[in-house]
Amino acid sequence: MSPETLPLFAAWPLLGAMALGDLRELRIPNRLLVALAAVFALVAPFTVPAPEIGLRVLAAACIFVMCFAAFAAGVVGGGDAKALPILTLFVPVTAWTAAPSLFALSLLAGILAVLALRRTAPPALSGWKSLATPRSFPMGVSFALCGVLLSLTHH
Repeated sequence: MSPETLPLFAAWPLLGAMALGDLRELRIPNRLLVALAAVFALVAPFTVPAPEIGLRVLAAACIFVMCFAAFAAGVVGGGDAKALPILTLFVPVTAWTAAPSLFALSLLAGILAVLALRRTAPPALSGWKSLATPRSFPMGVSFALCGVLLSLTHH
């Protein structure tokens, strides 16, 4: 584990809440996104060099512009468009080349997991919106998985 990934480890409980909440409600609440940003703001100054924090903020701003365009085009939901830039803050600069591959893998795994749940979910999960809405996908699952994979694989 490198010090640059400590903010990501600190965010694990919130990533789990994001995945579970998005599965249940097809929503990533703003309060959860604010909490994620707060974790980064509180932990990063002690674990990430200041110049790298600046680069991460710049990258997050660029991702926000792209996500805003995708939201305006109706490609992603509002929570997803806000979550990805915030999660970009947690990605160490040295992992920028690996992160897109991990995200693609996480998307595939998330899609397969949701499809499997839709086919085999017990009746207790029948009220979960992501399982009852076939034309939607809870991106929070893939965001969380990517964060966990990144924190476990980045050295």
